[in-house]
Amino acid sequence: MKLIDDASAVWHRLWSVRFAILSALFGIAAQVQDNLPAIRDFVTPKEFVALSIVCGLASALSRVIKQPSLTGGNQ
Repeated sequence: MKLIDDASAVWHRLWSVRFAILSALFGIAAQVQDNLPAIRDFVTPKEFVALSIVCGLASALSRVIKQPSLTGGNQ
């Protein structure tokens, strides 16, 4: 496995990483929603699961899109 040249400097700016983190957070929220009464009334677990799926797909799609704003413009 080979990382991109400046992975340690840009990993937090990669959209694929951002969407993957959001997907994980929505998945966790769907699991612990019963313990979070503040959001239980506004968002159903199915909505959290749907958001997690959408973010997971966006992560995969954003992985193949060029991000010229990053250093070197070839990530």
